[in-house]
Amino acid sequence: MTVEPGAPEVDDTAFCGQVATLLWPRRPTPADTTEFVVVPRAAQLRALLPRRPSRVAATAVAHRVAGQQGRARVRQQAIVLGARAGLIGVMGRERLRVGDTDSLRAYLSSLLGRPLAVAVHLGPPRANRKPVLQLLDPAGHTVAYAKVGINGLTDGLVSHEAAVLAQLADVALPGVRLPRLMHSGDWQGHALLVLSPLPVWEAGAAQPPQARVHAAGVLARVLGSHREPLATSACATRLRAVAEPGDAAFLAALDTTLGSEAVLEFGSWHGDFRAGNCALVDGALLVWDFERFGPDMPVGADLVHYAFSARISGGEAPGAAAAAVLADAPQLLRGVVGPEVARLVAEVTLLSLAQRYEQDRQAAYGTAGSWLLPALGGPR
Repeated sequence: MTVEPGAPEVDDTAFCGQVATLLWPRRPTPADTTEFVVVPRAAQLRALLPRRPSRVAATAVAHRVAGQQGRARVRQQAIVLGARAGLIGVMGRERLRVGDTDSLRAYLSSLLGRPLAVAVHLGPPRANRKPVLQLLDPAGHTVAYAKVGINGLTDGLVSHEAAVLAQLADVALPGVRLPRLMHSGDWQGHALLVLSPLPVWEAGAAQPPQARVHAAGVLARVLGSHREPLATSACATRLRAVAEPGDAAFLAALDTTLGSEAVLEFGSWHGDFRAGNCALVDGALLVWDFERFGPDMPVGADLVHYAFSARISGGEAPGAAAAAVLADAPQLLRGVVGPEVARLVAEVTLLSLAQRYEQDRQAAYGTAGSWLLPALGGPR
């Protein structure tokens, strides 16, 4: 099964069917049938949860609740209680019946040398949507997570994350915890990654800003950093190289920002540093989803992305979120970079994100001209 990026978004039911074809290639038979409940988007889960044993479904939901706040946390805690009571069957009207012979679950059980149950998290519709498998033992304890690509874009992201985690495996990261790479390979012609679980279930709802600032700084300098003018940096060269030649307005904005002779500190960035990809446990920030990790970005870029993502998650339109982040940049990056270059760091970050959305065909954001360029037109 291959799902091409940029295709019209399928609904959750259709996507579940496509995922099922990949994860469970054989048709179910009377002697070999496993039943999953399709937990719908309305429950803010988008997951395939096994009907039995109930403790597996309860654990899968509980791990998704960790770190959430407000009504979403209360709503999903209610789902956890229902799952623990064995009521998972009433949480979704749709059922998915699959044959478990030669399935990815069976393969991973053999790979890890123990019997495993699986819950499948689907995530919201977006270009990089892919199944994430939570692998649990019969007692309901999480043993590992697995990601599998479904098309060229997601295969590349899964393979890249495996390479990054292998590279960072023996690097000291004070105050930051990453998942451990357990396996990297392929399944049905698509990239497969198996990771150790991080104890997100121990996290509280709050993530103190100082913990985020510290973690972002550690990740920015994990492979070293250097200072140079933005105009001659590898970052500027990369952004110019991937710009669409027909977008004159975007090219003009790039030239304006990237032509700056201001000296910035450049290092690595996580690339998707947001509330859904980190949690504070015992004074350390757990950080996962390293699919977008990369070099040659201004130190502070992850903090800009975090603030932008938080505003989007809060319901702001991309243009309004970008304008607010640019205006708030000196405060957002206080103590990280000087106030004289804070907006410049924010501009580079938002231009990088805009290019990513264009390349990945993230239709929800539209074109950069519709949301980012008006924000960049404000005072500099």
